[in-house]
Amino acid sequence: MDTQFSTEHITKEIAKSIQLSSPGPHAFILVLKVERFTEEEKKAVEIIEDVFGEGASKFMIVLFTRKEDLEDETIEEFVQRSSKELQQLVQKCGGGCHAFNNKDNSDRTQVTELLEKIERMVAVNGGGYYSSEMYEKAEAAIKEKQEEIMKKKEKEIQREQEESRAKLQKELEEQKKKMVEEYQKREAANRIEREREERELQERIKTEVKEERKRLEEEFKRETEAREKNEQDEKQKLEEEIKRKEKEMEEIMKKQQEELIRQKEEAARREAENANLLWYAPLVKKVFGWISSLFNPDTDLGTVTQLKC
Repeated sequence: MDTQFSTEHITKEIAKSIQLSSPGPHAFILVLKVERFTEEEKKAVEIIEDVFGEGASKFMIVLFTRKEDLEDETIEEFVQRSSKELQQLVQKCGGGCHAFNNKDNSDRTQVTELLEKIERMVAVNGGGYYSSEMYEKAEAAIKEKQEEIMKKKEKEIQREQEESRAKLQKELEEQKKKMVEEYQKREAANRIEREREERELQERIKTEVKEERKRLEEEFKRETEAREKNEQDEKQKLEEEIKRKEKEMEEIMKKQQEELIRQKEEAARREAENANLLWYAPLVKKVFGWISSLFNPDTDLGTVTQLKC
């Protein structure tokens, strides 16, 4: 019996063996390894007793494999130093126990000895086999065991489903919580990033406004200075033009005065010549000199007054 399978599987296999061995087996061979009597092997024995009943043990023989591991020790000595559970099992079995050397396949005596032990066990049992009545009881026990196993399996499945559902729900809640926390962290990080970007933008705008204001002020200052310089240049040019015009006017007036005086003198001279008043010419000249001084802005009024007197 392979103990690595589940109880349900082992029970089903036993049920199959009952149908195939009709009218009934003369012997059950329980195969164990020459090792410590494991919990799995104890479980297998319990399954057999549950299915076939304690009466099945008198039709049973324990066959140990890997006898070579015992070296010079006999199988009986191995059983004697093993656990009480294994000793009790061998004592209950009607055929006792036997051992096979797995490495010595050429030794046919170990098979012959096994068959002899089985024959002796059958003889002790009166040559009978595990009867149909026993089978019926076994089948009923198997069915009962199967139902028990199915119910247990259903409960286990239900429990596992509930546990899986609870576990899944818990995982979903944890995942949801984790997602919410991650979302909140991302939102917080994004908010911090947005605030930082807004601060940087405000600082950049302030800097740009400040620089633009400074540029406009400098440009306005340059334009103002240029305009003032142009105004000063225009004013200077205008003043120079006015002075030039005044000078030209003064020269024109001076020439006109001189021409007028010359004409007056010429007329007076001709008139004097015509009237033979040559003696009067110096006086006339003096009078006209006084008159011309009135049009000269540089003439001293005191001098004019003296001439008048």
